[in-house]
Amino acid sequence: MGLKEDFMTRKKMQVCITGGTGFIGRSLVNKLLNIGMSLRILTRNSKTSFSGNVDIILGDLTSPYCDLHKF
Repeated sequence: MGLKEDFMTRKKMQVCITGGTGFIGRSLVNKLLNIGMSLRILTRNSKTSFSGNVDIILGDLTSPYCDLHKF
């Protein structure tokens, strides 16, 4: 069973990603979306958009004001 089939047989999962709009993060996001995952992305960049089941949360992990409860 491949990665896609393994995930598709499980209950729908949500994956949280920090840095999802960066160089590596964007590739990871696209791969996870291609196998049908639901994503929540914490990012400082509000201009990036993805097609698929993605919740974008604006924030900065280095900020003491970052509310991780949304994430």
